[in-house]
Amino acid sequence: MTASGDNSSRDQLWKRRALGRRDFRRRAGEVVVGTVQHDGRYVYFRALGELPLHRSFSARLFPAALRERAHESLARVGLARLAHQRAGTLSGGQAQRVAVARALCQRARVILADEPVASLDPRAAESVLALLSDVAHTEQLGVLVVLHQPELACRYADRLVGMRQGLVVFDRPRAEVTSEAIDALYPADDDER
Repeated sequence: MTASGDNSSRDQLWKRRALGRRDFRRRAGEVVVGTVQHDGRYVYFRALGELPLHRSFSARLFPAALRERAHESLARVGLARLAHQRAGTLSGGQAQRVAVARALCQRARVILADEPVASLDPRAAESVLALLSDVAHTEQLGVLVVLHQPELACRYADRLVGMRQGLVVFDRPRAEVTSEAIDALYPADDDER
């Protein structure tokens, strides 16, 4: 607030922050547990991302290039056949794949995946992590995955950052991470609880 009581400076700051968040969201796709909302939308619309409500009632309201990109993104993650299925009917692994497709469709430069396999069965978890790894390498995207399963991280990540109590314990290429380093992240002491 300025000395005259004018709120314009504060309003401009809020607008700049909002624009920064919006710009960040355009560049970063998110894949988190429960990503696909059960709102009755079809998988195809979820892959298109969050567009204004008035543009999401019919696929015909989307530009043809965007519709094609959404279909290609769904095909890339192996779900093109489910494009016209309701999102709420998807399995957990399929829902995470739709989230990856959405990030691809939005042409995200970075994918942030916060525990993308936490609620998935082992086979679906492997499938989603293999997809994220493949997308990172073939699409040349940055992919940041938060996991509490070090064995999966060691199988799919190029680089591992181990954290404990909010502090970085190690930050190394996968080949340099030892089992001792991983064990140090999860102490057996009852005093830690």
